[in-house]
Amino acid sequence: MERLLVLNLGNGDLQTGLPSIIAQLWEDTTAQPMQMAGSLPAVPELARLMSQWQTLYFALYAHLGWRRSARDSFEFDDLADVRQISQAEFESVCQQLQIYLNQWLNSDGFGQIQRQIRTYLSPDDRIRIAIASNDGSLLQLPWHLWQLLDDYPTAEIALSPAEYARSQPAPARIKPAQVSILAILGNSHGIDVEYDRQILSQLPQADIHWLIEPSSEQLQAQLWEQKWDLLFFAGHSSSQGRGCIQINATETLTIDRLKYGLKRAIANGLKLAIFNSCDGLGLARDLAELRIPQTIVMRQPVPDRVAQEFLKTFLQTFSAGQSLYYSVREAREKLQLLESDFPCATWLPVICQNPAEPAAVWADWCQPKIPAPAIEINRSVSALPQRNWRKSVSQSIVSIAVGSAIATGIALAAKSLGWLQPLELAIYDRSIQTRPIEPTDPRLLIVTLTDEDVRAQRRQTASGSISDSSLDKLLQVLVTAQPSAIGLDIYRDFETTLPTLKSELADNDRLFSICKRPDVQHDTTGVAPAPEAPPEAIGFSDFVQDYDGAVRRHLIAMDSKSTSQCRSGTALSSLLAMRYLADRDIPIQFSQNSLQVGKQSLAPLAENAGGYAAQDAQGLQVMLNYRRTAQGIAQTVTLQQALSGQLPPDTIKDRIILIGSINPSSNDFWATPFGSGFPQKQPGVFIHAQMVSQILSAVQDNRPLLYPVTFPHLIIFSIGSAIIGGAIASIRTRSGQWLLLGGSIAIIYGTAWLCLNHGLWLPMGMPILSLAASSLLVSASRSIPNPA
Repeated sequence: MERLLVLNLGNGDLQTGLPSIIAQLWEDTTAQPMQMAGSLPAVPELARLMSQWQTLYFALYAHLGWRRSARDSFEFDDLADVRQISQAEFESVCQQLQIYLNQWLNSDGFGQIQRQIRTYLSPDDRIRIAIASNDGSLLQLPWHLWQLLDDYPTAEIALSPAEYARSQPAPARIKPAQVSILAILGNSHGIDVEYDRQILSQLPQADIHWLIEPSSEQLQAQLWEQKWDLLFFAGHSSSQGRGCIQINATETLTIDRLKYGLKRAIANGLKLAIFNSCDGLGLARDLAELRIPQTIVMRQPVPDRVAQEFLKTFLQTFSAGQSLYYSVREAREKLQLLESDFPCATWLPVICQNPAEPAAVWADWCQPKIPAPAIEINRSVSALPQRNWRKSVSQSIVSIAVGSAIATGIALAAKSLGWLQPLELAIYDRSIQTRPIEPTDPRLLIVTLTDEDVRAQRRQTASGSISDSSLDKLLQVLVTAQPSAIGLDIYRDFETTLPTLKSELADNDRLFSICKRPDVQHDTTGVAPAPEAPPEAIGFSDFVQDYDGAVRRHLIAMDSKSTSQCRSGTALSSLLAMRYLADRDIPIQFSQNSLQVGKQSLAPLAENAGGYAAQDAQGLQVMLNYRRTAQGIAQTVTLQQALSGQLPPDTIKDRIILIGSINPSSNDFWATPFGSGFPQKQPGVFIHAQMVSQILSAVQDNRPLLYPVTFPHLIIFSIGSAIIGGAIASIRTRSGQWLLLGGSIAIIYGTAWLCLNHGLWLPMGMPILSLAASSLLVSASRSIPNPA
């Protein structure tokens, strides 16, 4: 179902608050919206963070040398004082922005709007969210980091002025055979607009008129004389002052200079403008005054490669029939692949929408393409000499067999050398991200230590963590309510002076603390456990990271014979799960190489399991079968909420309680299959919760554990794919080959996705490579002429 949500922020700003917010929700089948009212408090800290982010972004932009290939030609003189730029500092500000933004949007006055919205929305709905305001600082906020978008995967944010109206409808006309596009390639000094031209030239059913570094008269003439569906600009632009574009090396035009020509183009049916250039919010604001239906711009200076990759993915998706909003979100999120080189690339593209206008659809702009009738050539097999027919079949079988064998060998070599591992893990992550939503685990409760909790304790501790006094009070609250187990995911390598806390750490057999094993790369000493805790109540906190830093595996146990300060051989998550299950009389047989809990057996991964290639498989490791939820892995409360009596005893009783920090300064944030950029990283306490939940769900709920397909079965599957690829290459028509190849890849992906949801990881890289390589080899062999 198509939904439109317009959030009119009203008067106010971040410094004074937003006292009168109106939210209107339209369904595609209703003419009248549902309306809700709310407010947001003043949050000067968010304004300060946004200003700091922009300063650091511009400084990082210059520091990394993007300016040499970026789509702006305007200097940032105010950056002269920024001598050094730390990417870690930039990432910290990004994370703080996300935290403060969502805390602000979860405040009481706006929370009631969110709750009503979620009542009417479904994760399957196609949702357009328009943020309407005349305050530039509000529109500059990274609204795409709103938690709501994580819960609704087909929703996307657009920006809008507070006042809007529908433009006069264009004169009725017969739908043309092609989409009419005016493409302007402006001043290209220092950037590659030719690549943009190649991307647009590949669009189906597109009639493109090119203006290469035109004069203002040439541009005005095209706006007045022709009817356009889409206006495209690539080149240099800026929104410092009024929005402007450089149409050639000597002319810079504002929207006001093009006002009458653009108004004529909009009246004639112009529906979408794309400015694939820098700092375009000013351009979008000026175009909104002319009532253009939609504009796509970049918020900030944009590197050339980011602009091109966004354009390519967006146009491919949009012209294939997807909605404008889905296409922008797909293209924007795919930019995350570039964020190791271009931080915050996913922050840049944004839609600017007139909410009174319908969303653009490519199919509405042109007639459906009618395929040319196929010309049948009736060749009877019986008309061929029987001998030649048998020879042809025999040659095809030999060609397919040889091609399949070589292709399987190529795929096997690529896997063994680790060439396929990045691709396999990227596909694995995408599959995890698109799994069905599961409920939160009711057996767990997470007590988080937030930035506010740390500030509230500063008189009691200087460590930036939880003070002895606060921990003592928290344990008294928890222990009184009789939890099944308590896991303290906070390092305490020092002895407390509080007698009651010392007693709890030493004598409470339901309280487990952590230590950390040494790491030859990052931490050669490790972290010692709490001196008061007995050995059986200590679990290691270590995670196993893949080559890209992501945590995809669950380290359950490892060798306890260690000379380090941390000698525990069992993970914190394992100790908590076993304590919970032991209370329920479920038999447990545990060793460093296997774990048998009830009827469930957890076997270790092999070195080359699944899509991996020679990864570190020491200890008892299994894949971490992440639970994808809409509200988090478990119920979460803050330390202050727990200490202030806001935690009823029945929310604690018989549960596993995890205590850990989500404060950005703790540096306990980890990349997962759900994202590796700083805003998407998860606190360590949440990952421990995922691990505990995995064991409990497997034993009590029969939720499948996740195991890779065995290597022999993977080879068999790759051989079968290679044979299919060779058979497809034997088809005479090229269009039929492409259709069947695409269908085969889709079947492989769909099969792997279904297997993953039922506990079996089927890597796709080897089968797809076998399929493609075999098809190419057989096609090449058929092109070699046979001797007479």
